[in-house]
Amino acid sequence: DATIAGIKRGEENPSTVASKAFQKAVFGNHVYANPVSGTKETVKKITREDIKQFYEKNINRANMVISVVGDIKADELAKLLDTALSKLSQGTKRNTVDEMPKVPEAKIVRIHKNIPQASVMMGHLGINRQDKDYFPIYLMNDILGGGGFRSRFMDEVRKKKGLAYGVYSYFAPLPQKGNFVAKVQTSNDKVWKAISLMKEQINDVQTNGVTKEEFDDDVEYLTGSFPLRLDSNNKILGYLSVMQMENLGIDYLQKWPEEIKNIKREDVKRVAEEKIHIESLVTVIVGNQDDIGPMKND
Repeated sequence: DATIAGIKRGEENPSTVASKAFQKAVFGNHVYANPVSGTKETVKKITREDIKQFYEKNINRANMVISVVGDIKADELAKLLDTALSKLSQGTKRNTVDEMPKVPEAKIVRIHKNIPQASVMMGHLGINRQDKDYFPIYLMNDILGGGGFRSRFMDEVRKKKGLAYGVYSYFAPLPQKGNFVAKVQTSNDKVWKAISLMKEQINDVQTNGVTKEEFDDDVEYLTGSFPLRLDSNNKILGYLSVMQMENLGIDYLQKWPEEIKNIKREDVKRVAEEKIHIESLVTVIVGNQDDIGPMKND
């Protein structure tokens, strides 16, 4: 009942509606399109036996990675883990998603909601965590839309034009091609202008790259602020888990700042051209479609 109530609340949230529609439009019939919380229909069908079988199949040692941060020696930890996990079954190999999602067609999905501010998501298939250009892509997106007030999206759409409170982009890596997302919330009558400005910035990075000042500032910021990513046990714990699940290597955290420093400015332009495709964007617009009106290019 609580899960279904949460799903119903999400149906009234424009951002949640846009996100679910976007995942479906990008991933189609692939499992990545399925909402993690399920739907009202699927949740109602779940039985106690379904949950028991899921637990027996998935909650086991083969599916598990263990990360520990704290003042404890390895041999002490081993004894505690053996005791805590003694009844957990060995299981079989870790579950994997083998099927690749199909490349979606460029489209605009419009969902009407009588609200003053529209929620817009644009994007397409992205990368997995093993992509050889992961770090150049990370830095490129940080400059484009991932760096908060340091990003071009924020500078152009919010600071200069005052069209939105928040605007950003990110690559979400998944084992089989995640997605690239650019997102903005703006008043209905400013939707096309905001989209146009975001596309202009993408096109500019692809065509002209980024300035030396932008590049140097971002490299300095990312490497200089890196210790703040590790300033609590909880943050370190999160990294250790991802490092194991994604097979990033035990020296990943030591190499992270050097990976950023080794990026060349021309790499930023190259990965922007290779990894973002304006002509293939899937665009979802949730808002008052009467006020948004037909597509404009200005």
